[in-house]
Amino acid sequence: MSVDYRILPHLGLLVVQFADTVTTHDSLWLLREYGADPGFDPGHRALIDMTDMTAVDVDWPAFLQIMAQAAEVLPGSGPERFIVYIAPTPLARDHAQRVARTWEGIPGVTVRVLVAEEEALAVLGLTARTVAELLTAA
Repeated sequence: MSVDYRILPHLGLLVVQFADTVTTHDSLWLLREYGADPGFDPGHRALIDMTDMTAVDVDWPAFLQIMAQAAEVLPGSGPERFIVYIAPTPLARDHAQRVARTWEGIPGVTVRVLVAEEEALAVLGLTARTVAELLTAA
């Protein structure tokens, strides 16, 4: 599996880390696991770390179906959702920007794609300088 997640409830934060080759299956797994997790909260802010991603093998029509499922899991009303991608490589930025476009037009969702890990953490109001530091302190 090329994806893992961790919920940091005291920060109202979902941290997702992608590594190696990212696939459509990884996104579907993440949606199902997170949606069924007892700690799931549609109001979680999300930090999506694509630093260790090396390749993308995504079936875009299937991915769009996954995003439609995400819209069902994350109701259109309720708390604002803030999603921040750490995308330090051209591959990661391209993928993050494509995914970010799928959120366009969904009310209450704000997406940022950033290159620097420290900047992404700061945008979320976090004092950790790295994702590793954030997860170790949690």
